[in-house]
Amino acid sequence: MIDQPLSSKALETLLAAAWQKRVDLHADETTSLYRLVHGFGDGLPGLNIDKVGDCAVIWEQRIDAYDIEAVSAWLKREMAPSVILHKGPRFRDQDAGGVCLHGELKSEELRVVELGLHYSLEPLAAQNLGIFIDARPVREWLKRNSSGRQILNTFAYTGSLGVAALAGGATGCVHVDLQRAQLQRARINHGLNDQTLDDRDLVRADCLRLLAKTKRNYGGIILDPPPSLPGKRKGDPQAWRNLVRRAAPLLAEDGWLLCLLNRRGLSREHWQARIIEAAADVGIDFELFYSATSGEDFAEPDEDARLRIAAFRRVEA
Repeated sequence: MIDQPLSSKALETLLAAAWQKRVDLHADETTSLYRLVHGFGDGLPGLNIDKVGDCAVIWEQRIDAYDIEAVSAWLKREMAPSVILHKGPRFRDQDAGGVCLHGELKSEELRVVELGLHYSLEPLAAQNLGIFIDARPVREWLKRNSSGRQILNTFAYTGSLGVAALAGGATGCVHVDLQRAQLQRARINHGLNDQTLDDRDLVRADCLRLLAKTKRNYGGIILDPPPSLPGKRKGDPQAWRNLVRRAAPLLAEDGWLLCLLNRRGLSREHWQARIIEAAADVGIDFELFYSATSGEDFAEPDEDARLRIAAFRRVEA
């Protein structure tokens, strides 16, 4: 916890330590998208910095807790980015979602590479960049575990998980999201990787309702709900019970269910048990066969504050 403003020396010391932790990422030519500074994990609560191609994005979560000009100056010396953007709650009511502190964005779109795959981002269009950087291990897992499978990607956002699945040999991927604009971003991301999508692969729908009415089987289903879904969901704001009860029967015999938990207040153990219990409600026995968390660029003292990843498969009763 930062109780008073840090001195310039203390701030630079913490920034330099965060930079040093990520030397492997700096050297990885297949990835130009990762977190440079992650709040609590780097001793700078309320301050996040992302590397987005040749751009640095400062996320000021605690207004005026840090000298943003000093942070920007440090980035210029250490990273020499072409552009530095400043985003955070203070810009929430602005259409652009942030300001440019250094350089000039020549386009509203930025192209980045992660694990050899290409993505299009709109860094000033909204509070989020257009991809969840902490889900890099999920995309890496999908590249290894999607071969020969039809994938259903619920709460698809801009489709990065589907891009990774197709890169891993999936025979197809259906993206489901309520936001038409995000589905169009998914189309762009697939195109950047020379992946062909059918219009029927982009479904604008409520994920819970679609799962309830679909009859098709899938080799892999991805459940990545936002922190809170609409409706009165006391004790289960992400509707895990209903999502799993509707998704589990749609799995092919050797199918897997990949789940992502991105909210605080629910332990990994309780969450995983809830998924197994929900599947049992519809007569399906699940076993956990893979669990992980976000990359070390997102490390935090509290492991349950990080993204939690779990994959389940059917077992014989």
